[in-house]
Amino acid sequence: MTDVREALAVQEVDAGTFVAPFTYDRGRVMDGGQLAAQALNAALQTVPSSFDAHSIHGSFLAAGDALKPVELHVLRDRDGRSFCQRHVTAYQDGRLLFRMSASFHVPEAGVDLQLLSMPSVRSVADSTGFEPGVIGFEARDPALGGGRRRQAWVRPAAPLGPDPGWNACALLYISDMFNALPDGLVEDESGFQTSLDHAVWLHRPVRLDDWVLMTLESTTLASGRGWFKGEYFSAAGVHVATSAQEMVYRPARPR
Repeated sequence: MTDVREALAVQEVDAGTFVAPFTYDRGRVMDGGQLAAQALNAALQTVPSSFDAHSIHGSFLAAGDALKPVELHVLRDRDGRSFCQRHVTAYQDGRLLFRMSASFHVPEAGVDLQLLSMPSVRSVADSTGFEPGVIGFEARDPALGGGRRRQAWVRPAAPLGPDPGWNACALLYISDMFNALPDGLVEDESGFQTSLDHAVWLHRPVRLDDWVLMTLESTTLASGRGWFKGEYFSAAGVHVATSAQEMVYRPARPR
């Protein structure tokens, strides 16, 4: 599969109820970023096309089976003239896997002030390609990361086009690609790791087809939980999005 839209597609089966039919052809735990992006896609089907996603907050409650479809329920929290909000819950076999609160905004004119500059990295052409571990994406390593920072140039393997909804879903999907635990902070990478909470804010229009630089930086690891933030820039240096994520980390127990 090369088109990320196939992995993130949803089908409406009743008013406010959707099914994400995609399943893997091999047994594995469901990808959290994919589940979040499918939930956002379902929410987008219930808002007018004049609204763009700008704020997404999700909580992962249980692991899903990647061999089974997911049922998504969208609740219309509010419909305003400038903003609207949706609440999405994801179930599998009657078990609640994920819940999301998403807000949508009609773009409006105003001051555009970018205070954060894109970090100095190698260009896409000078970066080394690697397997990102997510369906429908290609990635390149700027090779200037390490320490507390993980960086990658990313874009869809098949053209995604200008649609803001698909670009928002795809960015939410790849924002869960790395765990961003600092190099050398954890001695054993074979322990248990999973996402707890995930948030993304979309500041400006994004076109993933033109390559986006994602930079994830961790700040703390304590009490079995790690937290890191992410910044996303277009190839031209425009700051398009920010993310924040908390995850569980439990070192492998000795036998």
